[in-house]
Amino acid sequence: GTVMWESLDLLKELDVRYPAPEYPALFPTDPDERAEAEALIQAFSSTMPSNSRPSSRAAFLFRGWGGDLIPKGEIVQTFDRLEKLLAKHPAGPFFMGAQFTAVECCWAPFLERYTVQVPLLHEGIDLTDASRWPLLNKWFQ
Repeated sequence: GTVMWESLDLLKELDVRYPAPEYPALFPTDPDERAEAEALIQAFSSTMPSNSRPSSRAAFLFRGWGGDLIPKGEIVQTFDRLEKLLAKHPAGPFFMGAQFTAVECCWAPFLERYTVQVPLLHEGIDLTDASRWPLLNKWFQ
């Protein structure tokens, strides 16, 4: 068989091997919606704090390899940007609306960890705070 290790390639391959409508599609079948889903995945790099390191333990929470913590204000701005991405489909609860897609597969590992990690690093930030980030809160539900 073919060896694959890139997450996005693996998600695309799952849709090829297990096609809709027999199986739930990870990528929308409509070309415009698929392009939107891919854009939401690509938005990761512009949404996360700049010059942060992709550590497997505390990804994008520290700068470079020196270990400086990303300032609280930048973390808040990151979550504000995420809220705006979710606002494209405000009925939610997912990035593409009611449909769970590959977008969730790409974002979930980071967002789930942030609910625990960020409050430990920055007091007063709760990613699931419905009054601050209602769409993110809905996504977590």
